[in-house]
Amino acid sequence: MKEKYGPGTTAIHGGHGPYDRGLPTDSVVAPIYPSTTFAFDTVEDHQNSIFGDLVYPMYTRAASGNPTIRILESKLADLYGAEAVLATASGMAAINYTLMHLLNTGDHVVMGRCYRLTHNIAQMILGDKMGVDYTLMLSDDVKDLPKYLRDNTKVLMLDIPSNPMITVYDLEEAVKIAHERGITVVLDETCATPINLRAFDMGVDVIANSLTKYMCGHGDAVGGAIISNANFVQAIRKGLYPRIGAAISPFNAWLIHQGLKTLHLRMPRHNQNAQAMATHLEGHPKVARVYYPGLASHPQHELATRMMSGFGGMMSFVVKGGDEAGTALTNKLKLGKIGTSFGQAETMIETGWMSHYEWSIEDRVRFGIPPGFVRVSVGLEDADDLIADFDQALAQIEIDDTKTILELVGAGELEWKPTVTTME
Repeated sequence: MKEKYGPGTTAIHGGHGPYDRGLPTDSVVAPIYPSTTFAFDTVEDHQNSIFGDLVYPMYTRAASGNPTIRILESKLADLYGAEAVLATASGMAAINYTLMHLLNTGDHVVMGRCYRLTHNIAQMILGDKMGVDYTLMLSDDVKDLPKYLRDNTKVLMLDIPSNPMITVYDLEEAVKIAHERGITVVLDETCATPINLRAFDMGVDVIANSLTKYMCGHGDAVGGAIISNANFVQAIRKGLYPRIGAAISPFNAWLIHQGLKTLHLRMPRHNQNAQAMATHLEGHPKVARVYYPGLASHPQHELATRMMSGFGGMMSFVVKGGDEAGTALTNKLKLGKIGTSFGQAETMIETGWMSHYEWSIEDRVRFGIPPGFVRVSVGLEDADDLIADFDQALAQIEIDDTKTILELVGAGELEWKPTVTTME
């Protein structure tokens, strides 16, 4: 889009622009192109698609690009205010592509309290397969970041808000520290979306996100995206992307494109419902702690208020009585669905064990997930109904307060990694 519009207008009208070569312009709803192969008028056209400098090259086969996928990518570029976007098969594919492109044997990456599978990438792929070392930053204060950096640190990877601890990092300060040392800053802001956080305005280099969650919004399509400058995206599009082949399907791209049209309506409702739920649970006698940036009790509340326009639909809390009480509560909910995804219309619940089942309880506590930890992806239902559902579940559980552990024993450690037990 040439004109600069608000996020709602951009979410609806963005994506039909100069990258949509040869597409009909009279279709209000984007079409689905299921073709796996695309023909050329001349051999020279094919050569240009491979060797040309186009950010969005001509289509050759589905693994290299597709008109429906391109419509999604251009809409996302408009939403983020970015030069280019590469849609991928999943959010983890986007993160894999990004980190594999940026890191080589002997390099070092620092990660905040990122999503569990992101840490698995660092250990099992970057570390075990590529010889890249990584350090987990257990401090939530980026002023401590220099302590974790080395001469060979090439990438700083952050989640904002982090999943599932809902940590908010001072992004501008982190970018400043990293860029002074020539370190690339990669952000996963799946939990925030561009509605709540404008990360590129704060200097982030690359965003690698899941589109499966809030961006799609309906739990019916899997996808991811790499969002950055044109040179970065083009390098992956012509390098790793066709060789690894983790391309999004045209149908999933179409579903996500449709979901984006209501993103600006859904996110405020997620924000409001999560705020109401967090505020209510914080005062409940059977709840030991609530993690939500919209609460004054959250350690980064003032930072989040300054940095974000909304606090998101994700919140977590600790039930008094440990994992036994957390499991009992989760099983007694009527509206909340037990499941490990988030960001859709339905409220989704998972316990700390469900999200980090590969880790020991000691490692979970050290990472910041105490016994009794419950993550809630607050949906679009009526807030009063959700609160009543949690109240009735809490009323039914027995608690043993001696099993309540809140102390984060690993805070400030510099050289610790969780032991991952793979399920084979």
